[in-house]
Amino acid sequence: MARVTFQVIDGIDKGRIFRDLPTPFTIGREEGNLICLNDERVSRCHLKVISDQEDIVILDLDSTNGTIVNGKSVTICRLEIGDCIRLGRTSLLFGSPQEIAQLIARARGELQSSQLVSPVDEPGERTPQVPADLIGDEPVPVQLSPADTVSHVALLLKRTDSPPPVPSGLSPQQAARLVGFLELIHERLARCSREAFYHIEAKNHILIPQHAWHDLLDLHVLVARYIRALTEPDDWEELR
Repeated sequence: MARVTFQVIDGIDKGRIFRDLPTPFTIGREEGNLICLNDERVSRCHLKVISDQEDIVILDLDSTNGTIVNGKSVTICRLEIGDCIRLGRTSLLFGSPQEIAQLIARARGELQSSQLVSPVDEPGERTPQVPADLIGDEPVPVQLSPADTVSHVALLLKRTDSPPPVPSGLSPQQAARLVGFLELIHERLARCSREAFYHIEAKNHILIPQHAWHDLLDLHVLVARYIRALTEPDDWEELR
C-alpha cells in the first residue's frame, strides 16, 4: 500500500499538511474524504488518489469545477513529486517537505553538471543561460537585479493592493524573528531569480529551471504554514 503526502499551498486550508496517507482515498469537501477541504468550489467527492504498481494516479470524479495539474485540465493523471494540483480555490503540492527538498537538490545538481550554466567569480553564484537548442548557436545570459525581481513578481501576481504597514512596537525578539523570516524569503526568491533566463521565441516571458520552480512552490508552502501558525495556532505543527 503506497503512502503519499499533500501540502496545501492556497485556499482556506493553506499551510496544512496531510502526511503519509494510505492509498486509495478521496479528496473533497464532504466529511468522509481522507482529505477534506474547506472550499465551496471543491465538489463533495472531487477526486480519487490511487496507486497502480509504482505509480500514483489521480482520477477526477466528475467534479463540478474540474481538476488542474500544473496548469492543465485533467480527468486522469499520473503524479510526480512536485506536481501542483488545483481544485476550486485550493492548490495542493504533491510530496512531503523532505521529498520536495530532495527533488530540488537533485535537479540543481543535474543542472550544475550540465552545460546550461557557466560559473562566475562569486562562490555560489551562477549566470543562468538559455539552452542553445532553444535559441540557436549562442546562449543568452540574463542578469536580474533585485528591482527586476520585485517587478516580475508583482507582474505575475497582478497585485494592485498596497502592502500592509510595517508592524511597530515589536519586542527585540519579535523583530529579530520577523527579520529572520523575511531574510529567508528574500534569499530564496533571489536564488530563484538568478536561475531565470529569457526564451527568445516567447516574448515577454522568462523561464526558470524546474528545480527553481519547485523551490518557489516550497517557499509558497513555508509562507502558508507561517500564516497558519499565526491564525490557527492550535492547528500548528513544527516545520520539518
